[in-house]
Amino acid sequence: MRKSVYANYASFIRTSREISDLEGELVSLKNLLSSRANIIHGIADGARIESLPDRTDHAREAADFRIRRHRASKI
Repeated sequence: MRKSVYANYASFIRTSREISDLEGELVSLKNLLSSRANIIHGIADGARIESLPDRTDHAREAADFRIRRHRASKI
């Protein structure tokens, strides 16, 4: 059994490194997707504000406040 452990040790180390690299790539991908989602939400929120009629200043201010609060909570 000892010979088997030593014979497979290099393969185990190589596989462990690959797993670690993949975990890092997954974290990067998660961060990228989160960033893209925030951009899309920001654009959507901006489009909603722009589409409000002029007579709804209170609604526009409330929407602006919600966006600022949402962005502040992300920091």
